[in-house]
Formats: sequence, C-alpha cells, structure tokens
Amino acid sequence: MTLRAILPPVGHIMWTAIFGAALFAVARGHNRYRFRFSIILTCVVMSLLHALWDSMSGITSFLALILTGTTMSDLRFGFIPLGSQQEAASVGSILYVAGVALTAVFGIVVL
Repeated sequence: MTLRAILPPVGHIMWTAIFGAALFAVARGHNRYRFRFSIILTCVVMSLLHALWDSMSGITSFLALILTGTTMSDLRFGFIPLGSQQEAASVGSILYVAGVALTAVFGIVVL
C-alpha cells in the first residue's frame, strides 16, 4: 500500500497530464476544438494503463501462485497468507512492485 501512496505522480496525475496534452495538441493553431483519432487512442491507452495499475495485485498474486506451485485452496479470503506460504507471498510482493514500476515506466514513455 505504501508503494501506491508514493507513486501517484506516475499514476493518475501523469495519465491526466497525457490526456490534457493530447487535447491541447489537437487545439493548437485552431480557433476551436477539432476531433482527431489521436484523442480516442490516447483515451484508450490511458484506460488500459489505469486498468493494468488497478489489477496489478490480482495479476501478480495469480503469477505468484503459478510460480510457487501454491494451490487456490491455500488462499485465505483471496489473499496469500503470510504464515504457511511465505515463499508465495514474497514472490507476489516482488512481482507487484515490479509490475507497478513497469506500468509507471510505460506511462513515462508514453508521456
């Protein structure tokens, strides 16, 4: 959770800035707004980044289960317990941090 609290500048704030930049780029040099395909494309890319960011915990937990051989019956309320399955929890945490960081880097590249 701390990671998600530290990274808002490369999350929602950056996605809003990218979309705003696309809107201003379309309006540049014209007296009024002009519809362009680039606005739709930007909106789709930002939506995909946001969906990836929000679903990262589920994706990484699933990958941790596969990589460590942990079964679905080992889960407690949808989470990997820290006690008996320490390896799966550790792998899941590492994958989560890496996934959020890669999503942030991809957003910076788009910017």
